[in-house]
Amino acid sequence: MVMACTVCISHSAGSTPSSWVSRTAMNSGSSKEKSSPFSRKKVMAVSILALISSSVGGARSKFEAKVRESVNIMGRFLSKWTYSLARAVKRPHNHDVIRLYVDEWFEVGSVVTPPAEELRYLRTVRRGGAQAELFNRAGQVAQVTFEGNSARIDSVIQSPWPVHPLRVAVGAPEPAVVKRLIASLSELGVAELLFFKADRSQAGLARLPSDDKLNRLTIEAARQCERPQPLKVSVIEFDALLEQFSTGRAIVFDEHPEAGEAIVDQKVELLVVGPEGGWSPQEREAFATVSAPALHLPTPILRVSTAAIAGTVWCLAHRSMA
Repeated sequence: MVMACTVCISHSAGSTPSSWVSRTAMNSGSSKEKSSPFSRKKVMAVSILALISSSVGGARSKFEAKVRESVNIMGRFLSKWTYSLARAVKRPHNHDVIRLYVDEWFEVGSVVTPPAEELRYLRTVRRGGAQAELFNRAGQVAQVTFEGNSARIDSVIQSPWPVHPLRVAVGAPEPAVVKRLIASLSELGVAELLFFKADRSQAGLARLPSDDKLNRLTIEAARQCERPQPLKVSVIEFDALLEQFSTGRAIVFDEHPEAGEAIVDQKVELLVVGPEGGWSPQEREAFATVSAPALHLPTPILRVSTAAIAGTVWCLAHRSMA
């Protein structure tokens, strides 16, 4: 399995840091934040950050100080994010309005025809009425009125939801994992998901879903989490990944405890996560050749999807500190 993070964290009896994190996460922020659809994700995110920032083998007081610092950082990051979105949205969002993807530029008064699969979703899956919301890869959101299969655009705004300039590269996983990766990274606001063939990949790039299937998965994920545009999914060669480390803004997720917590530019733009089988000696040597900074989390063994999520949260939290 990937990310064989075998370091254990021990606590003395009493209230555990993990329970303290949960209480702190639930009690932080105003009632407006608690009513946000992101509230449960905030609890999960700060809990992950607690593990990320904990010191291995340190005293409990030092551990709790790390946890408290991590929670405060992540709390400020998410609070600022959700409040800025609330201010940016000028109208209350109607979650009963169906969101459809149309790969066109939106202008008020123009008429567009959604793709057949989107019309099918409108008519059968959700039994939509005349009103709907369209989104595209330019981050536009349009309120429309349907007349038959055509939609007249009534208003257009630029979506306030953020997409972070972070790319996540993952060693080719089993096909069943791809859908979970796309859904989770879409919700976290990652700009691009890249797949590469690693030495210990359990599946080759040829076993990835087709381009059409990937496109449908990214559109569905964007529809559900209301991100401004679908996640971009690409394939990259391992050698091309190595070239990215020359920027100083790339980091490798490593299962070896000695990797430690990387000291890199705060604004990480590329996170590289290995396959379920972990990194091979040859790949480790290649990373050492380009002086790739590595990150290890003090957790039990992580599946590739969990490692990608945890690493992404680490990168986003450190970006907010810059």
